Amino acid sequence: MGSSSTSRYAGLSVGVSVGVIALISIGILLVWFGTLDMRHLLRSDEGRYAEIAREMFATGDWVTIRYQALKYFEKPPFHLWATALSYTLFGIGDWQARLCVALSGAIGLLVSMLAAHRWFGLRAALLTGLVMVAAPMWNVAAHFNSLDMTLSGAMACVLAFMLLAQHPDTTPAARRNWMLACWAAMGVAILTKGLVGIALPGLVLVVYTLVTRDFGLWRRLHLVSGTVLMLLVTVPWFWLVSERNPEFLNFFFIHEHWQRYTSTMHSRKGPLWYFVPLLVGGFLPWLGAFPGMWQAVRERAGVERGTAPRPFQPALLSAIWAIAIFVFFSLSGSKLPGYIVPIFPALGILAGVALDTATERSWLRQVNVMLVLGILGLLASPYLATLDKPSTPNAVYQEFALWIGLAFACMLAGALLASAWCAHGGYFQASSPMLSPCSCARHWPCADTKPWAPGIRRRSGARDQRGADARHAGLQRAPAGPYAALLPAPDDHSRGAPRRT
Repeated sequence: MGSSSTSRYAGLSVGVSVGVIALISIGILLVWFGTLDMRHLLRSDEGRYAEIAREMFATGDWVTIRYQALKYFEKPPFHLWATALSYTLFGIGDWQARLCVALSGAIGLLVSMLAAHRWFGLRAALLTGLVMVAAPMWNVAAHFNSLDMTLSGAMACVLAFMLLAQHPDTTPAARRNWMLACWAAMGVAILTKGLVGIALPGLVLVVYTLVTRDFGLWRRLHLVSGTVLMLLVTVPWFWLVSERNPEFLNFFFIHEHWQRYTSTMHSRKGPLWYFVPLLVGGFLPWLGAFPGMWQAVRERAGVERGTAPRPFQPALLSAIWAIAIFVFFSLSGSKLPGYIVPIFPALGILAGVALDTATERSWLRQVNVMLVLGILGLLASPYLATLDKPSTPNAVYQEFALWIGLAFACMLAGALLASAWCAHGGYFQASSPMLSPCSCARHWPCADTKPWAPGIRRRSGARDQRGADARHAGLQRAPAGPYAALLPAPDDHSRGAPRRT
């Protein structure tokens, strides 16, 4: 179904647009990877995982994980393998320790854009990427050396490959390949942080099936071949480490999975609403898009007219992905901020769709939200500089406060510029300065672009017409143990049968 109106930017040169997009993309990549070495590693997570990988690199033992010469059975090895490989290729240092999470964040962003492009079109894909780049939780996690972003990058691949496999125009061979890639990504997720790599996608799929009654979806998952591939990815390491360390299985699966989730034995408890402020802060610039995200789900964005009674619903799956994982960890007896990072690719896809079809009212709401957030952030930045904790000295908070204040100042300036443009040139242009790359996405030539994707359901009536218009502690190269100074001594309760080796 063709667009009912021609974009006022339809005459914009494709070459210019591609050039601007390329320039902005290069700028994002330079900032994304160029800032990895701008601060020292923080204790305790960053230093701990950097040191474990250094010991793996130094000893050559890539099976039995060790931390300060003690066996460390809390986590699987994929993140540590990647970091040790980074040390092998580039030497030992702060940015090398963070390279794995930076790559994971970039990969998660790209595959989310790929899935959004397949279902909702090019501009929705570009906006999806820009939403994720500007989301504080995704951005910060991609520059902090911990397992959460590596897991989230793999989980983003699981979600994206599932969406790509279930598109109605996908050929049987392509569906099989995308689903096998999905199962392989689940294997990587398991090797990164354990059984959550399959438990969370499984939970999402069960809930989605119950909501939609689309039980035929299970026949399109290639369960047998996919399970075999996932086991080929995961079983070799689990078998080898269990052969060398008989105590591993009990500690890893009982202590680190069941007891961690069902109890507060790790002293990481929090109230039921623990993740709510983290979600709000982590998705900060895009809070104004939530109504449009819900509308995309309610109107079954991406679903073609006249399809089967129970067609696959990409927006609904993305919403269930975010909600189910959020609730799962909210009910856990152990809570840490990074646990909800895997929900942000789904939120990014939904926000990209919402912004792509935003009306004038929606853009004004987004501008106003950013104005308020910019002012509040600037006012709160000096308070951050007063904080002090044993694990994070005041000097670190002071440095962070400067950068956070600068970020909120940029947000406020962009929102003010957008508000001024809105008053003089209309809401479509006003979307441009809110985030500089957003200008490129919104101005992409689109005379024949559809609100959701070719041939799919659109909003109706006056709202449809408005929607059509709207589219228009640092490391040195030192011998043994440079990371140990960042960390407290390992405690006995946090690893299985620790023994000096």
